[in-house]
Amino acid sequence: MRDGSETRRRIEDEALRLFAQKGVAATSIRDIAMAVGVSEGALYRHTRSKDALARRLFEEAYADLARAGLAAAPGAPF
Repeated sequence: MRDGSETRRRIEDEALRLFAQKGVAATSIRDIAMAVGVSEGALYRHTRSKDALARRLFEEAYADLARAGLAAAPGAPF
């Protein structure tokens, strides 16, 4: 049984690449779907919207950065 995690990872990877290359505003759901090789409908099964996807990617990256900062300076007053 496929759980969609591989497709979701590919969507996130391609979205991040396109957002960095073109900007969030200039990247469309169609752009992301084409880069991944799925239909727009399939992409919407993995995310509610382009903005929700961008927000999720930002939040995950910010959380990773915060964890790295805390690990690099344990006990620092953050």
